[in-house]
Amino acid sequence: YDNNNVRNKTKFKANRTAEIVIDEHNFHAKDVDVDISATNGKGESVSISDYESYLQNSENWKKSGDKYTAKITYTAEANYHFQIKYTDLAGIKNNGVTYGKNTQAPEIFTIDKTKPTGAIKIGDWEEKWTGFPSAKEDNRSFGLWDKKTVQVTVASQDELSAIDYVEHFRSDRILSLNQVKQSNQWKKAALDRTGAFSYHVKPDERFVVYVHIVDKAGNERYLSSDG
Repeated sequence: YDNNNVRNKTKFKANRTAEIVIDEHNFHAKDVDVDISATNGKGESVSISDYESYLQNSENWKKSGDKYTAKITYTAEANYHFQIKYTDLAGIKNNGVTYGKNTQAPEIFTIDKTKPTGAIKIGDWEEKWTGFPSAKEDNRSFGLWDKKTVQVTVASQDELSAIDYVEHFRSDRILSLNQVKQSNQWKKAALDRTGAFSYHVKPDERFVVYVHIVDKAGNERYLSSDG
């Protein structure tokens, strides 16, 4: 595999290309038996390329002596299960599969290229903050007021690879995204089973809530509330 940048044992946040090599003097592509399945976070089948037909087409293999090589690329976001077998003309099946020395999660893995989602809700205000404004669109201000204790609730979701962790802090300043990324105030949240957490802020405090959500594939999203 060209991409072995694994997280949490089986998660990847980019495409993977597998190079398959079969050593067989009397090679016939139609004798390649490959089983590749893909499902979403709910366990439902995901539409992927017809890898079986591709690998059973002799035009997709390159010959070098008795070695035949083909490449397949996984691009769809899904949970994958991969198996390959080969039976020669004498009916002899391959004895296992050898993977490259540094190969990670060759048979069961997830490709998730989508950022997790999340939202910040404060007190009784209807507005929810689901992202971080760009410098050109930043109109954050300290325009929200309440004379009572308010509850801050943060939700996080990632259907495919699941949430790895969420960290947060609050500040009395409106910070840029770069400032937020470099902050040493981050602390990990204790999430409930839905990926949410909440806490209370007493009156007379001026604050902005900052949140960093990371899924198990390493995709991340930053959130900022208004002040």
